[in-house]
Amino acid sequence: MMIAEIQIVTERSEILVRKIYRKEALTYDARAIFGKKQQDVRGGRVSPHFEEDGIHFYYIHRGSLYFLASCARDTPTIAVTEFLSRLYSIVKDLCGVVTEASVRANFLPIFEVLCDAMDNGYIQIARTERLRPFIQSEPVSMGIRPSTQEEIASRIFGIDRRVASASTAHKPAVGSAVDERGLYVDVVENLTIVTNSQGEVSHFKVEGTMVIQNQLQGHPFLKIGVNEDLQICKPGEQRVYGKSAQLDHCKFHPGIDTSEFEAKRILKIAPTIGEFSAMTYSVDGSSLIVPVLVRVSVQDIENSRDNSVTIQVSPNFPHSAEAVHVCVALPVPASVSSISQHAVGPSESLTFRDRDKTVLWTIRNLGHAQESTAHIRLISHNSKSVPKTDIGPATVEFEINRLTLSGLHLRFLKIFDGNQLWPAKRFVRYVTASDSYTVKVP
Repeated sequence: MMIAEIQIVTERSEILVRKIYRKEALTYDARAIFGKKQQDVRGGRVSPHFEEDGIHFYYIHRGSLYFLASCARDTPTIAVTEFLSRLYSIVKDLCGVVTEASVRANFLPIFEVLCDAMDNGYIQIARTERLRPFIQSEPVSMGIRPSTQEEIASRIFGIDRRVASASTAHKPAVGSAVDERGLYVDVVENLTIVTNSQGEVSHFKVEGTMVIQNQLQGHPFLKIGVNEDLQICKPGEQRVYGKSAQLDHCKFHPGIDTSEFEAKRILKIAPTIGEFSAMTYSVDGSSLIVPVLVRVSVQDIENSRDNSVTIQVSPNFPHSAEAVHVCVALPVPASVSSISQHAVGPSESLTFRDRDKTVLWTIRNLGHAQESTAHIRLISHNSKSVPKTDIGPATVEFEINRLTLSGLHLRFLKIFDGNQLWPAKRFVRYVTASDSYTVKVP
């Protein structure tokens, strides 16, 4: 499940809280589109999932508020609405009640929940007890106006009625224990690739970032060790092939102590609470293997004005890694009115988007050695056949977990409190994603 944006919206179409997870959300105005639909929504004439202008909307209505999610890809409705329901429960746990006033008063903690609950549109945590240690802002508990009977009982019997958030019983008597919080290190590599239809690479570059998110209270001190044989090429220096990891350019955050990096490949960091980029780097991909290779073949169909397109996706990554949300988008000429296809796998879908004349082939999960092929017939309503040069180029999107193409990895991650090791939880993740991947089609 991948969500581009989450909003909490009033019945007047006013946005109370908004969190954008993916840049595609900047290409449309979810509030305006949903606002036009709200009268039908209130009348019960719109399902919890609807599509408008190619954007998929999911919502739940609680009290006077709407919890709204949007994305550019169709996602299982039950999964999104379940997450929105859990989000409502989390907000209720924090605020005591979920009203426009309580959401306004608790904007900061709710926004922190949205930041921590999802990562780039993918659900990470959806339970109050697990999210609470990461919320830095103190929620404001909002009371509920007592009923007439309760007011009378209060005056006669001296009953003091108080309202606290639903999670009060789960709060510790003292501050959260150290090991309830954690330190997160993400090594993320974005790829820029250009290939021809046969998969021959003409341009390949890797842009990497080491992102640290510190959720530990106090003043921890970190030592991060990377590959001992890591090589950083200086400008004009010839690359030496065969090394496990080589970076062409490398920059460190100004607050990082690199005195031991040259000799021992160790970084010393005194992180502040929050997220920052500890290290950015780039790699020339001319010596690397494209992790998901896409080939596109276009053939004329004899005695027909239609074309036959074959798209082949070949994974080139280790057994331990997995590609998710692989998507190949192939633009076709305006004369194409529909497509026909052979059956695709159970985790795949192949559709034709008529509004922008694009064939979309999506694969939810792609494992090692799991090559997949799509056979498509482009059906034209013109009397003339479609020129091959009017098809493409194709664009490819994917994310691969547990992989870095550069070979950069962490040997160790140690957290200190003074001179003592701090027994805090630590999480390290490696992600490789396509930033711009183009396949030229002749």
